Amino acid sequence: MRIQREQDTKKLENLKITLPFYIVKYLEHIGVNMTSTSVLSYTYHIIDFLEWLRETGHSTATNNKDVTLEELNDLYTEDFDSYRNYLQTRPNSKFNGNKFYKTKNSNMTISNKMSALKSLFRYLSKNRMRGTKSPYISHN
Repeated sequence: MRIQREQDTKKLENLKITLPFYIVKYLEHIGVNMTSTSVLSYTYHIIDFLEWLRETGHSTATNNKDVTLEELNDLYTEDFDSYRNYLQTRPNSKFNGNKFYKTKNSNMTISNKMSALKSLFRYLSKNRMRGTKSPYISHN
């Protein structure tokens, strides 16, 4: 078990350099009360969402690290409904980078992915950026 957590911690550190600063802050925040394995799972769920944002044009970023807070702040409830629908009906299996995407996700997997996003957006809407009096995003 300890070896697995050490491996997950290494994976997590490698993934953090590909993510925006505000997501790294969030992962560090939840890492206080979660195992590295759980944080890694949340990280994969968030990466999946960032890639969907870029693929669908909700973000103009060319990589996940460049997805802006403004782009997240501009999302509507309908966008999350679209993402959930996408997870349920992915048209093709694909291999992207080092991750395999299944055609469909189980209901439990979809719930886990949406829960990770809910937690992220709650953090971004309630916590302030250092040096400002404003939260990362204006609404959840």
